[in-house]
Amino acid sequence: MSCIAFDGVTVAAESLSVTSYGLTGRATKVWNLPRLGVHHANIVGGAGDYGRVTQLVRYLQANPHIAVDTLDLSALSGFNASDVSFMWIRQLQPDSPPEIWALDSPVMTLRPMRPFFAIGSGCDFATTAMYLGRSAEQAVLLACSFINNCDGPIQAISLKDAWAYSAI
Repeated sequence: MSCIAFDGVTVAAESLSVTSYGLTGRATKVWNLPRLGVHHANIVGGAGDYGRVTQLVRYLQANPHIAVDTLDLSALSGFNASDVSFMWIRQLQPDSPPEIWALDSPVMTLRPMRPFFAIGSGCDFATTAMYLGRSAEQAVLLACSFINNCDGPIQAISLKDAWAYSAI
């Protein structure tokens, strides 16, 4: 179970990982993606089958020239997009509105710009919290109160941090 939320400024996620055997641990669920030759801010987050989520993130990290609007996962060997929920937040310029892309098997599609977006089993709770004025971090924390196997610590990456990271 997971909850990843974007409030228009920050992407936040809880970090509990539970295996099919009931073992628990902590997992990274949000990442900065450096883009070579393209100075966009890019933050991705994934929920669902953690092995598949990290497979996709490693693929994106190894292929930094792939653009979100041309990404087709049918070429990713053994990847089953129905096993994951995935969001890609892209900002073209520091002062431009961010774009919200979500995985719709097997391609990424642009979502209409709303002030916030969430994926994972806690997305309804997080979306409601953000609608009521809470930050992405507060929204994920609230979702963890209602969803089993969803717990902190909360991870967060702001678009400002992503711009600093993409400049490296």
